Amino acid sequence: MPLTLAFLALLPVSALVAATYNPYAEFGNTNPSGVWTYGYASTVGGAVTNFSDYFADPAPQANGQLAGWVTSGVDNFLGAYKSPAAGEILLHPGPTGQYAVLRFTAPETAVFQIAGSFRGIDVATTDVQILVNSLSAFTGSIAGQNDQEVFSASVALVTGQTIDFLVGFGSNGSYQQDATGLTLAITSSPATDVPEPRTTGMLALVALAMGMRRGRRCASENN
Repeated sequence: MPLTLAFLALLPVSALVAATYNPYAEFGNTNPSGVWTYGYASTVGGAVTNFSDYFADPAPQANGQLAGWVTSGVDNFLGAYKSPAAGEILLHPGPTGQYAVLRFTAPETAVFQIAGSFRGIDVATTDVQILVNSLSAFTGSIAGQNDQEVFSASVALVTGQTIDFLVGFGSNGSYQQDATGLTLAITSSPATDVPEPRTTGMLALVALAMGMRRGRRCASENN
């Protein structure tokens, strides 16, 4: 699928103290947990509902799950999990088209360097998205186990603005075996001259993808 860049801007930046955020290392038993929120949405860009139920697997090798977030009564698979693969978050969509969402909320005004990949864990046929303040910045698809979508970007945010990483059930309309991994690191370079938004309509001027690179690695390249 083509890369979608929703917005572009150049902002004066002064590098102060950089910080790195990693959702695997920081996976938490509260929701939100630091800069990370675990939830789901019915549509791309729609309201995100936080998962309500955390579990920690007392015997992780028994079923391959270390810990995770779900919502009892919605679906047993729709959720965000700490994958047994080192460094990887597992996102699983829902049966009626719900997107599993990992949300990053900016703790400071900064330019954030994001880099990572989505990967098919099962025989996944999923659609993957990255949203900046609920606006599309990246779209891709996963077509099988170990198929990957690789991304990198620089995104300018003011405190409290968001980047969402979404996994949906794809064009086949089935969520069976759609577990999809997300490897991600976000590093900040604090920006001193990012203006505060005055209206919602100005978000496209102050919280922008300054550049996005996309790559694709097929499953056959990993064999």
